[in-house]
Amino acid sequence: MMTKLYKNIILKRIFVLAGLSFVAMVATAMASPQQAARIYLRPMVQTETTLIADVIVEDVISLYGVDFEILFDPAILRIRDAVSQQQGLQIEPGPMFPATDSFVVTNQVDMQTGTISFAAVLVHPAPPLEQGGVLARLTFDRVQSAPLALQFDHAQLVSSDLQPVPLQAITLLLDSRLPQDKNITTVMATSGSKTSGGDAFPWWLVATLIVVLGLLTLGAYLVLGAGQQTSGPAPPLPVESAHRCEL
Repeated sequence: MMTKLYKNIILKRIFVLAGLSFVAMVATAMASPQQAARIYLRPMVQTETTLIADVIVEDVISLYGVDFEILFDPAILRIRDAVSQQQGLQIEPGPMFPATDSFVVTNQVDMQTGTISFAAVLVHPAPPLEQGGVLARLTFDRVQSAPLALQFDHAQLVSSDLQPVPLQAITLLLDSRLPQDKNITTVMATSGSKTSGGDAFPWWLVATLIVVLGLLTLGAYLVLGAGQQTSGPAPPLPVESAHRCEL
């Protein structure tokens, strides 16, 4: 027979479990997301005829590989080949991926479409890279003196455990008609591994909680219903008949 005390214990355990589940989900949803790394272009030399820009990555942890594509206007810029001993046009790999510790998967420039493609990965036992640095250097000849943009069409960072790193790519806009210290405008754009908005309320959490509470409530009704079916008036205790033995 299920006593009233036993029923109360079951209900308390169910609601405590629901509360703990809710707290765990809230803690997971409200936890601060991993800070996104940044990839951008920093002009190092800018004249009427030349533009040299470094591809920089910052705020990265345990970096092991990089893959990006940069778009430019071939009517305004013409890339200078940085690896003359190889066929085609290439950019200059940065010090973060030295030839002794890394393997360059892709390094090519398409002057027809104005696309720079670069990908590199460290080679074991090289340690993963921390913080940031220069990924590559781009050297252009300026064909026209006009406003220009260097835009990431694709960018992805990979950590040492082969997981994509949250990343923000920044477009570089330059206008030669303005002073050099005033003509750099950055436009934020997510690329590669997109980061989720940390300030948005997780409505999925509410839906999940409703489902969990519904299942727990259903379980409670089933348990209590089964207890009520088995409970009822207690059967009378057997009374032993007294027999006298007559000799």
